[in-house]
Amino acid sequence: MKTVFSQFSVALMVLFVVPLIALAANLLNVDANAAEKSASKDATQDKIVILNDAASVVVNWRAGGVQSLTLNRASTNLTLRNGQAGGEYILIVKQDAAGGHLITWPAAIQWAGGIAPTLSSAPNSVDVIRFLYDGSTYLGSYTLNYKPTSAPPPPTGSVVFNANCNATGAASSHTCTLNATGSNIGIVIGVHDINHSLSSVTVNGSNATQVENVVWGSGDAEYLYYFAPTSSGSQTVSISHVDDGNNFSLEVNAYTGVKSSGQPSSHTNHGGSSGTNAITLSPGAGSGSMMVSEFRDTDSGNASSLTNGAIRDSSAGISIGDSGSGITSSSAYTLTWGSSGTHGNEATALVLDPN
Repeated sequence: MKTVFSQFSVALMVLFVVPLIALAANLLNVDANAAEKSASKDATQDKIVILNDAASVVVNWRAGGVQSLTLNRASTNLTLRNGQAGGEYILIVKQDAAGGHLITWPAAIQWAGGIAPTLSSAPNSVDVIRFLYDGSTYLGSYTLNYKPTSAPPPPTGSVVFNANCNATGAASSHTCTLNATGSNIGIVIGVHDINHSLSSVTVNGSNATQVENVVWGSGDAEYLYYFAPTSSGSQTVSISHVDDGNNFSLEVNAYTGVKSSGQPSSHTNHGGSSGTNAITLSPGAGSGSMMVSEFRDTDSGNASSLTNGAIRDSSAGISIGDSGSGITSSSAYTLTWGSSGTHGNEATALVLDPN
């Protein structure tokens, strides 16, 4: 009977106790694996290891898969250790405030294209070096000169008033000639036409481009044209129209330092009541731009004042002026013409950006 009981006890142990022991072992093994993975993750992903520069620096990848080294000496010898097959590693290389420091790389690294990186030398510059370890060799690649996105470079100069000419009368054509000196010239042409019969505007025989026109009050029309000559020197501006006995007025300004393409960058016109006539534009290039405006008072012709600008000429029965040197930012800029007439004013304006 005792023998039978003992055999029965052993059978129970085999059926119940042994599986429990195996299950406990499996659970312990899972916990160990999880802990190992967590430790590995902590070491390689969740932190950047900061290295101290010295004559020789050892990068131990067991400490972390992303490490950073700020160079502060002329040259540093680098050693890579404990890479795991299939492992990917990153070394962030920074220059100190002096810059110009070098790294001597291990000879066993195989670089993309067979060319080792030439580190950025500017003070505080940042390069990122990446490694893939295949079990015996580090395969290296790199991205150099990380830096914040920079704003477009500012204009290199300013648009500057250069010369003026004018003409007026009742003939079928008018011309005026000015001598434009300097480089990157832009010519702005203002025309007053009573009966809207203007047929052509040319500079040295080439057609100018109409930018604006406005009609106000008694029906007089104001036109604004632009032309970019290919060379400096004598510039003859000619207008043609129907000779109906009414006077035409022509005012021409030349400017230097104008951007060679996309000009004018903005333009507008305005017809309004007597007294003042505000012209507002937002210069596209900010500091250095020039706003140019042509104005006529339907009673007296000429303006009496120009706030925020300079009147360049008023001898032809209309006024032409500009912002002088007043535009210093990309915010809206206002030219305000003043006059003593009672029947209305007309004005046109454009902006020239600096080269």
